[in-house]
Amino acid sequence: MKAVARKQRKWIPSELDGSQWSEIEEVINELKKENIQSSEALQIWLQKLGELTDAIQEAGAIRFVKTRANTADKEAEQEYMRFVQEVQPPLKEEYFQLTKLYLDHAKKFPLPGPYHLFHRSMENSYRLFHKENIPLDLKELQLGQEYFKIRGQMTINWRGETKTLEELEFFLEDPSREVREDAWNAIQERRLKNREEIDRIFLELMKIRLQKAKNLGFSDYLEYRFLAMERFDYTPHDCRRLHQGMEKTVVPLVSKIFEKKQRDLGLTRLRPWDTLAPKGDEIPKAFSSGKELLEKGIEIFQSLDSQLAQLALDMEEYELLDLENRPHKAPGGFQMGLPEIGYPFIFMNAVGTISDLRTFFHEFGHAFHFLLARNQPLPFFRHSPMEFSEVASMTMELFTLPKWHLYFSKEQQKEVESSYFWHQIPQMLWYSTIDLFQLEIYSQELPSSQKIRKIWQQTFSKLTPGVDWTGLEEFQENYWQKQLHLFQHPFYYIEYLLARVGSLYIWLAFLEDERTAFQKYKEALSLGGTKPLPKLFEAAGAKLVFDEADLKPLIGRLEKVLQEKGLL
Repeated sequence: MKAVARKQRKWIPSELDGSQWSEIEEVINELKKENIQSSEALQIWLQKLGELTDAIQEAGAIRFVKTRANTADKEAEQEYMRFVQEVQPPLKEEYFQLTKLYLDHAKKFPLPGPYHLFHRSMENSYRLFHKENIPLDLKELQLGQEYFKIRGQMTINWRGETKTLEELEFFLEDPSREVREDAWNAIQERRLKNREEIDRIFLELMKIRLQKAKNLGFSDYLEYRFLAMERFDYTPHDCRRLHQGMEKTVVPLVSKIFEKKQRDLGLTRLRPWDTLAPKGDEIPKAFSSGKELLEKGIEIFQSLDSQLAQLALDMEEYELLDLENRPHKAPGGFQMGLPEIGYPFIFMNAVGTISDLRTFFHEFGHAFHFLLARNQPLPFFRHSPMEFSEVASMTMELFTLPKWHLYFSKEQQKEVESSYFWHQIPQMLWYSTIDLFQLEIYSQELPSSQKIRKIWQQTFSKLTPGVDWTGLEEFQENYWQKQLHLFQHPFYYIEYLLARVGSLYIWLAFLEDERTAFQKYKEALSLGGTKPLPKLFEAAGAKLVFDEADLKPLIGRLEKVLQEKGLL
């Protein structure tokens, strides 16, 4: 990451270091002393607070990225943990005081309409603060780091070579069933080696999370977490209705997909290592380097929107892309906004698979969202609810999909599209499974590891059709441990499902009128967090869906399009 010039600060000292508590505290003390006598003065006060928030957020983000880039870098880990331990705890306490101060001022000097969502968020933050939760937050974060460290160190000596799990996952798309089976089993066996250690981490996390909820007077973690995630537009009951709808509409479609997959592969039964298998005789390697991934991606972006292409070029110039997999690199992929320099950072673990293309374009959807909303005046106004943020990323996958042949050939495009949809539609059931699993385990008081595995197997079996797991029960009951969100971002998963449904609405409109659909998408992204969640979906041409009655016609249209494309 290059040292990129940040935008000029208007309110806080230009030399302020957002990682040093003593400097942050000085600004906070000045904010506390201000004599607010009008709504205009209160808006300026919020701009000052927003500028300080940007400085702190960027300092933390840069340190976080360094720990993910190399999990063996002790210096980076120590510096990040210093920031977490020295800055975040007192900051939470001071922000609580500033929130209270804001609410007092807002009673006397109400802010205009656009601030009502911000005001609701501040009231919620004030309600959910508890001093005793500050050390619990820190412990929760440390346990999440511990999980990532274990995951980052998982390597396998496979056929004479040391490989990361991400590198080995490439072979799950190999034409040879023997290779796929060997790779899949090797991955599961490696994960099993750390099962007890990860069980311990998860049980400790559950205990901490429940205590945080009880400190605030909640009977369980579920109710607390929904408020903490500012889910003002839907409830746990709505989520359960959605999962029931998925069982009625998407499970039958996935059954058809896997039946066709089984026929195409000439198999008598479909096993877990067969779900990503290609139809052809060659493994479909999409690219051989991060450079190739980016160059062809920029060409695709240019065909869609010049502003999007320029974003990718700028990020390349400023070294804001970490694309390739390597040992000691943390698993997963993410986009992280850097508000002071005004650009995002993208992290992923590319090895050349079709799945890597999905991750690449997904994260660039997030990056494009950041770019379009970055000029909103307050940090709150820039950030959409996560459900809509994922619409931005998942829709970008679908917009770019017709051009993925640049990584292969036009002749292979049908195979590429079938690979995408045959993975992403079953993935909707994985989103549903993870969320329903969390709804179940957090609805009771501290289940044992054995109980957690039982709940997992029941949930997984209900929402995983068409795949034969006979003889693999030990691997199946441990399968949930691969999902990093459970450890670091509890309950952050229904967002993917709601967003995937939303992205399908936009994509189906895109098939009818590309220009209009893309323009509505851009305009909706530029709104940031200035509209309620249902209105953001509506602005993009989508719908926030929980009912089977809404899902059924949408999934029916999707199935028809797949049939027309010869993919089903």
